[in-house]
Amino acid sequence: MQNFVAEFPVDSSRDTNDFLMAINEWMLGSRHTSFCQNDLNAIALDGEWSKKLEAEQLESLVAKSTSGESAAIRYTKIDGNLEWVTSIAFSKQSMDSWVGIRVYCESLYPSSRVPSPKKPVVVRTFLNRLGGGKDGEIHVSSSPHNLANSDIEIATRSILGRAGCRLPLVYVSAPFQNHQIVDSTRLALALSGSRRMHVLRAITQS
Repeated sequence: MQNFVAEFPVDSSRDTNDFLMAINEWMLGSRHTSFCQNDLNAIALDGEWSKKLEAEQLESLVAKSTSGESAAIRYTKIDGNLEWVTSIAFSKQSMDSWVGIRVYCESLYPSSRVPSPKKPVVVRTFLNRLGGGKDGEIHVSSSPHNLANSDIEIATRSILGRAGCRLPLVYVSAPFQNHQIVDSTRLALALSGSRRMHVLRAITQS
């Protein structure tokens, strides 16, 4: 079975309506689904909803209260001998908002091969659509956080695990010539969504 899991904070101003709009953008932007705009317009803004097509099913649940909002969808598709399931959950509290994404593919028959795992497009769609939120002192982004000489204190707190981050950090240092063996920009883009890692890039100034 192939399994991919991502979790990251998003802009705290986002709500369940923004979450459903991101679902809409992701579904309509995919060439692998038969769901159309009219189908997605029918998704309930509160409570449960579901719709089943020939080989696909989309289910949603939205709950709102005085303390916060939450929503989740589950999209299932049978593609030949493979079953693809995408589960996306959204939670908005008074201080922050988070999105959790899980995609897994399972073979319906022992002889079928599961494709190699790769980061799904839905991660980029949600990060771009909802915007990254604050994880401790670090802002979630698919770009590296460039640290200048004036950022020694936050760099120290981050490396020592004192920046209040709940998600992993990758620190990329640079020599005095500022020439890096690792491309931090490509690394940040590749890791975004892999349990949502932050990439901190040290910059030296001459």
